[in-house]
Amino acid sequence: MSNLIIGDVTPTTARIWVRGEKKSGGAKLRYRPADGSAPWQTVTTPLEPFRGYTAILVLEGLAPSRDYECQLSYTNAKSKPPLMRAGTFTTAPDAPRDIAFILASCNYANLEVLTSKNVDVAWEGIGSLATAAGADFMIHCGDQIYGDLPGVEFPTLLDYQQKYQSTWSHPPTARVLAQLPHYMMLDDHEIFDAFANDVEYFWRPSAPVRDVALEAYRQYQHSHNPQTYPPPALYYRFDFGGVHFFALDVRSERWKRKDPQMIGGQQLAEFLRWLTVHRDEPKFVITSIPFVAEVRERDDKWCGDEYRVQREQIIDHLGNNQIGRLCFMTGDLHCSYHMQMTISPAGGPPVTIHELMSSPINQVTSGSHAIIANPRPATTVTNVTYQTAPLDLGEFYGEHSNVMLVKYARASRRVDWEIHRTKRDLPPPLTGTFLL
Repeated sequence: MSNLIIGDVTPTTARIWVRGEKKSGGAKLRYRPADGSAPWQTVTTPLEPFRGYTAILVLEGLAPSRDYECQLSYTNAKSKPPLMRAGTFTTAPDAPRDIAFILASCNYANLEVLTSKNVDVAWEGIGSLATAAGADFMIHCGDQIYGDLPGVEFPTLLDYQQKYQSTWSHPPTARVLAQLPHYMMLDDHEIFDAFANDVEYFWRPSAPVRDVALEAYRQYQHSHNPQTYPPPALYYRFDFGGVHFFALDVRSERWKRKDPQMIGGQQLAEFLRWLTVHRDEPKFVITSIPFVAEVRERDDKWCGDEYRVQREQIIDHLGNNQIGRLCFMTGDLHCSYHMQMTISPAGGPPVTIHELMSSPINQVTSGSHAIIANPRPATTVTNVTYQTAPLDLGEFYGEHSNVMLVKYARASRRVDWEIHRTKRDLPPPLTGTFLL
C-alpha cells in the first residue's frame, strides 16, 4: 500500500505520513528543495506496532511557496522497500494569492465489481489533473474507504487497517497521495453505513466497532490533517493563500435518537466562532454530507428531521451576523452540483451561501437529480428566513467517476468549478462560476 502521504502544509512546515511493516525498523525521510539548492536533511522516527507501523514526521523551518522533494527509506536495509519512495510538495504561501484545489469523495476501491484497472485509471486521471491545473492540494470529503463492505460481524482494528492498505495499494493512488498535500475528513463508511453513536451494528451496540474504526481513521487519515484542536477532536481548520477552511466532523459526534445532534457542542461553538472571526473573508467548509441541499432521503443529512434544529442554529448565526462569502463543500450523494441558499435577516440585507458537491471518485453507477428534493417553503427561525434555491439542472452532473477542480481568484472574488471525469480523457463536461 501507500507508504508516503503528504499532509497539511503551512508556509514553514509539512506533515508527512509514513508507514512500514514489522521488519522495517524505523522510518527515515530525507528532504530538500526540489531545485537542489540546499543539501538533503534527514529525519527519522520509530514505527511502532501499536500505531500500525504508521508515524508522522513534521518538517520545520521550510520556506514559503517553495517546492520540495522527499524520499522514504527504512532503517532496516533488508526490509521490503516502500511502494512509493519519493514525494513532492509545495509549502503554503505566506501572503494571499489565487488558489486551486481538487474536491473529491467516495473512493470505491475494494469491491469485486470494480477491477484494479478501474481504480488505476481513476487515480491516473486525478494525478494528471493535479499536474495540469497546478492544484495546491486535494480535499477528500468522506468515504475514503468502505470499511463496512463487505460487512464483518465483529470487525477488528486490523480489519479496518487492512481496508486502508488494500484501498491505497494501487500504484496510481499511492503516487497521487505523495504528489501534493491532502486534507481528509471521514464519513459513515469509514465506520459503517449511516453510522451514529446510538445506531446498532448487527443488532448490537456499535461502540466497539466505532472505537476500532476511529482508531484506524486517526492512524491513517487524521494524523496528517492539521492538529488544530486537542484530542479527541477530529474537526480542524487551516488557511491557504488568505482563504479559510473549516473541516466539520459530522460523524463521530453524531447521535440520532435521544437528544439528536450532528456535531457536539464544543465543535459547534468553535465553528460559529470561526465563522464570526472570518465574517468578511472567503471561507470554505468541508462537510461530508450536504448542508445547503434538501435531499429526498434525508434521514442522516443536515436537512433530516433529527438534525434540522442544529442546522438552523448555524443558519440563524449566519443571518443575524451577516456572514457571507461562504461555500460548503460536500460529497456522499454520488453526483456533483452547485446549489445556493438565501438567508434573510429581519431588517438586514440577504446573505447567499453556496454548496459544491463532488462524488464519486470511482463507481459504476450514475446519480440522478431526483435525489434532490423540491425546495421547502421559506422557513423562519428567530429573526431569520431562509430558503434553498431550486436545483439548476445546468449545474448538476450525475455521471459516475469524477472529481471537481475548484479555483478561487482573489482580486475578482470569483470561484470557478469544473467537473472532470476520472476514467475518460474528455474536456470538463460541466463548469460554473459564482462570486465569494
